[in-house]
Amino acid sequence: MKLVLPAGIWQNAMEVLRERPHDLERVAYFDGCRLEPGLGVVTTLTIPHAEYTHGHFDVPAEEMSRAGRHLRRLGLVRLAQAHTHPADWTGHSPYDNEMAFSQRDGAISIVIPNFAGCASGLADCGVHIRERRGWRQLRPSELPDTVQVVPSLIDVRP
Repeated sequence: MKLVLPAGIWQNAMEVLRERPHDLERVAYFDGCRLEPGLGVVTTLTIPHAEYTHGHFDVPAEEMSRAGRHLRRLGLVRLAQAHTHPADWTGHSPYDNEMAFSQRDGAISIVIPNFAGCASGLADCGVHIRERRGWRQLRPSELPDTVQVVPSLIDVRP
């Protein structure tokens, strides 16, 4: 799966994920369109109503359903999730593996360190992909082929 992620949506996600209080794990979903098998383009950031703690987040089933009601109506699919961790570690915990938005091959989960407290770019994050054997954190060299952040605006006026 290759995910095309507009920079403006990434920035919006960072702003929401670092809201006060600054010591809670938070989650956001990236929704959009699949243009062809293996290529998804993010169009929409969805923030679920979740229960947040210092060590994890929980999106109850009813709230997960509520956070997905727009998908069919707008012709979108959930492409990825991003969530924060309290420190520099950007791996997936067993809880993260189990509670990810999807267990389908190709699903993408981005872990943002330090409760998104700094201006995190993808190189600062852990990007995980769901494979047949489970979740795997990508090596930095794999990022460009998996997630591409593109400009939200290109202004070429003089």
